[in-house]
Amino acid sequence: MSDQIQWRIHANGGGKVAESAEVAESAYVGESAQVSGAARVYGAARVYGAAQVTGDAWENSPLYIQGSNHSLTHCQKGHIQIGCHCYTIAQWQEKYKAIGRNEHYSAAQVEEYGLYIALFAVRDVAVFGEVSDSAK
Repeated sequence: MSDQIQWRIHANGGGKVAESAEVAESAYVGESAQVSGAARVYGAARVYGAAQVTGDAWENSPLYIQGSNHSLTHCQKGHIQIGCHCYTIAQWQEKYKAIGRNEHYSAAQVEEYGLYIALFAVRDVAVFGEVSDSAK
């Protein structure tokens, strides 16, 4: 069957790595762990237990901004994580003021984060193209 994953055993830890994935020799993939898809694992990264690392590789580094209160991360296509909250960009654009107030942001901080969200929205389209309806 052509859609079956072809696996190899990683020398450092004995975990399974799909032929489509890339894992550095220096990285550890434990015996029960798997790395698949277009995932990339580099450096001294360690994948333990029954963890599964999968997904698309970033062609460009994800955007990260340290705001005045919490950090913002372009955590996946169409999504932003601010502090511990991860939502679609569309959800952030709709709800950032209410979330900011609930997190005790000042009015100036709410506006600051609104500008960051706008930047993430522009960059998301530039990096990934138009966002599908399912990511909105």
